[in-house]
Amino acid sequence: MKLLVTGSRNITSFDLTEYISPDVTTVISCGDEGVDLLAVKYADSRGIPKLIFKEIEKESEAQLRYDDIVMMCDSVLIIWDGQSQDVIPIIRSVNKYTKPVKIFIHRE
Repeated sequence: MKLLVTGSRNITSFDLTEYISPDVTTVISCGDEGVDLLAVKYADSRGIPKLIFKEIEKESEAQLRYDDIVMMCDSVLIIWDGQSQDVIPIIRSVNKYTKPVKIFIHRE
């Protein structure tokens, strides 16, 4: 299963162990700070293949980028701080492509 792991950029410490199942074959990351970086480190520490998508310069193309990323995954895990707006575009894409999603609120 290809799992997109993303979330708030200000979450810099979070143990993903209990949220990522053993049947994950690829971790997908949007390449941003915070949860996205934690997902990359998690994949590296467990030898799980990963796909990392770097940020784009043009804000006008951001939603298309998220659409492309969501289309590639089988499921989505979002770790959100409950306030930041940085997860809204990915949620729009998840809804558009009706991907299974789990959202967890975490406050540091």
